[in-house]
Amino acid sequence: MAEDLKLEIRKLFALHEATLRLEHAFREVALSGSTWQVFTPSRFIYAFFTFNSIYGFDWQSSFDEQKVIRWQQNDKGRYPTEEEQFKAYFGYVNAQLSPDTPTIFSEKLNQMLDWFGITDPVTALEHIDLVNANKKLKKLSKKVPNQFSVVLKGDQNPDEFYLSVSILLEFVYKVRCNLFHGTKTMVQLLNMEQQKRLLIYTALLITTNSLLFRVTEKSNIGWVKVSVEFSPSKGN
Repeated sequence: MAEDLKLEIRKLFALHEATLRLEHAFREVALSGSTWQVFTPSRFIYAFFTFNSIYGFDWQSSFDEQKVIRWQQNDKGRYPTEEEQFKAYFGYVNAQLSPDTPTIFSEKLNQMLDWFGITDPVTALEHIDLVNANKKLKKLSKKVPNQFSVVLKGDQNPDEFYLSVSILLEFVYKVRCNLFHGTKTMVQLLNMEQQKRLLIYTALLITTNSLLFRVTEKSNIGWVKVSVEFSPSKGN
């Protein structure tokens, strides 16, 4: 049974690596001589898809029983909401890596921001542009800059840290819904400030996703990181 769990985590790790290592580009085919341009929102989509794939599992039960366990109905036939699922995932990895989680998270998040060339994330988050946002999302967005700032420092206690990251993940989840189901146009998505914010959200998601693999390495299922190959193999 542990082999099935290791296989599933290997698949998730490949998704995680794709988020880090692959870029998507676009060009206007009807325009002669048009060049390819990197499409930053695709990296956010990859990161969120990986996040969604990860939180779809009940990790505490999966590691306890050493087999793949997705979320189950309770005795009233109710499944956990997606928000409950990703907060449960984060609560689990936070507890498993505690008391070092805030430091681990801060170091990885700062690393990702540096990699993306983001030097002023908090300032960028003070100017969030929301389209057709409801009052709850607007209110939530006001909390984001301060919560992001304290998480970056990595010196919170575990309970404060859990609450701060939960607020950030809830916001990014709602941004994803606003982005995919809202009315943002291609022009809005290609706005440089919008792309910067998407990269900040991507850094947060990548950091959150990476915690699963740290927990897995600490577990007793015998999983180790393996090289993931994305280049197409050459035929004979």
